[in-house]
Amino acid sequence: MFRGKYLGGLAKLIHDKQLRFPDACGEGYWERLKSRLYRKPWMVYAKPPFGGPEQVLKYLGRYTHRVAISDKRILSHVNGMVRFVYKDYRQRGRRRVMTLPERDFARRFLDHVLPRGFVRIRYAGLLSHRKKAESLSRCRELLGTPVLQLPQPGTTCPTHPAEIETAEASDPSLDQALGPRTCPECNHVALFFKEPIAWVVVTRARRKWWDTS
Repeated sequence: MFRGKYLGGLAKLIHDKQLRFPDACGEGYWERLKSRLYRKPWMVYAKPPFGGPEQVLKYLGRYTHRVAISDKRILSHVNGMVRFVYKDYRQRGRRRVMTLPERDFARRFLDHVLPRGFVRIRYAGLLSHRKKAESLSRCRELLGTPVLQLPQPGTTCPTHPAEIETAEASDPSLDQALGPRTCPECNHVALFFKEPIAWVVVTRARRKWWDTS
């Protein structure tokens, strides 16, 4: 796919006379070169990962499905101050705790949000948005993989107590008991904690070259 897109763009540049070959290449050079390039396999060197495919997926998932910082690294948000854990690479990656005003924290967070129109991941083939539902269902059918039935939005597990949904998020005993905030019984339904949030309006601004924060 990459080969076709790349060579197609190259052919357009040559057709529009935005790219020219030296006269020494002779007439018909591009047609001969194009045939050679299409016959050549464009394969990136790859080898099995040392820790297995699960480790690779876990590593990539940290960057593709979250922005800037994970929830578990945020320790508290009290009186307009945010405490969070970070790695100090000047001290060999030692974990430290930093406290920032909520406005500065939000500004740093927004530095990691892609500008409008940018896409972090582009899907193609089996995962293209137009055919993903059909192709993945067919793949699961061929592989004999059962389809995971997730609960519908708004449903709750009848076995977990109702008071969990209205408990304060700052309750340390509850956080310790639940761990990841999912239902301890059905392990699928997300639990929502009611806690007032102070909204802060932060304007995205281009970082100054001398700003090392």
